[in-house]
Amino acid sequence: MTNQEINQLALAAKEGDSGAFGQLFDELSDSIYRFLAFRLRDNDSAKDILSQVWLEAWQSLHRYDPNRPFKTWIFAIARYNLIDHYRRHRPTVSLDAVINRSGGTDVEAEVETNDEVTRVIDNIDQLPELYQTVLKLKFVEELDYSEIAQITGKTENHLRVIVKRGLDKLKQQLQIKN
Repeated sequence: MTNQEINQLALAAKEGDSGAFGQLFDELSDSIYRFLAFRLRDNDSAKDILSQVWLEAWQSLHRYDPNRPFKTWIFAIARYNLIDHYRRHRPTVSLDAVINRSGGTDVEAEVETNDEVTRVIDNIDQLPELYQTVLKLKFVEELDYSEIAQITGKTENHLRVIVKRGLDKLKQQLQIKN
């Protein structure tokens, strides 16, 4: 199915055609699932997030802009859900593991490093939404600029500028809080 056909189905779904939404589900679910499963390496979590993506898409279909590609919109929902999943399931470090790994030395440095990572992520959440999104896709999701461009609809060069400015703003925030 072409992007134009997908966009036409999305417009019909937005206008209340549940059959069109079902066709979108049938057409795009496999690719969204593969996207999630590849990044998560956990099929059950990928299926759970896929369900959440389609639920959110259905509930927020009224906000979909038909002038933008539906595929980009639905994948953005998938990415946001993936980021939320990572945030909720952020790995924790046990103090015993730190002590064993470091041989009892430099425990304070390990704890400080974990605190710094948490502080940086919390500060990213304070940035304007565009910077948050692009920085998370680049550094949390580890996507390249071409993938981010597909999701956001921005050019790769523009994304590089956004990343640079976002990092500058993040650096300023971190310096202010020190």
